[in-house]
Amino acid sequence: SCVPHWCRALVECAEAEGRVVLTSDAAFVAGRYCDSAYHVTGANKREQLTEVLVAFDIDTTKLVILGRCSKCNGAFDPEPMSGDQLGEREREILPEQIVRNQTFWRCSSCRHLYWKGRFYQNAITHMTERLDTLACSRAATSRRASLQEASEAC
Repeated sequence: SCVPHWCRALVECAEAEGRVVLTSDAAFVAGRYCDSAYHVTGANKREQLTEVLVAFDIDTTKLVILGRCSKCNGAFDPEPMSGDQLGEREREILPEQIVRNQTFWRCSSCRHLYWKGRFYQNAITHMTERLDTLACSRAATSRRASLQEASEAC
């Protein structure tokens, strides 16, 4: 079918890279605009995260948290940079304390710049707590299923 102009680049990129498009747009999935699309139905970000991890059976112990650009999902340049390697404009915009004391990562695609500031720590804490909760929930569900199977076998 014909892909709408507003999502053509997204679909082409996903298909070229063998990725799944995650969307809350039921019409997009029903329209079959993409070979691999998943309709996310969770009411909020936490439910959506849990839904995707479960639906794709993602091993959260091997998950790389904040391993891609949050703006475009691009990969980071392979080597981090020091403040000395930043461009003149970036050094002017960022506080000197950050430029002097941080290591930076740049997205290879959109060139957005990242460092381990307050947002990073908050995001890592939030994601780690969420993944730990999910892992405990999965383990409890697995134990209940095992106990039920054992009792049925008796």
